[in-house]
Amino acid sequence: MVEPCKEHTDNNFNPLPESYAKEFQTISQLLDTLMQRIKTSIETSNYTDYHQLYFTCKNLSEEFSRLRHAQIEHIRKGDTENLNVSLVYLNLLQESQELTSILRHLLRASRKFQG
Repeated sequence: MVEPCKEHTDNNFNPLPESYAKEFQTISQLLDTLMQRIKTSIETSNYTDYHQLYFTCKNLSEEFSRLRHAQIEHIRKGDTENLNVSLVYLNLLQESQELTSILRHLLRASRKFQG
C-alpha cells in the first residue's frame, strides 16, 4: 500500500522549493526546542524561566508573522513557481504561528493554575 501512495505523491505533488525548506527548517527547529522546554516546564511545574519562554513564544510568533507577510507578498507579485505549493507553505506558516500562540497561552494558564 505504501508504494502506490508514494508513487501518487511523487506524480501529483510538488515539493517545497529549497529556499522555503531551508527557511522553515531553521524556524521549525526553534519551535521544536521551545515546545520541549515548555513541556518540561509544565511537567515539572518549574516556571523559573517563565518570562524567557513567554517572550521567546512572542518573538517566534512575530517571526512567523514576518515570514507569512513575505509569502503573501511573493504570491501577490507572482514570484512563485507554483501557486499551490506557495499556498501550502503559507498555510504551514499560519498554523505554526497559531501553534506558537497556543503554547504561550498554555504556558501562562499552566503557571496560573500551579501558582
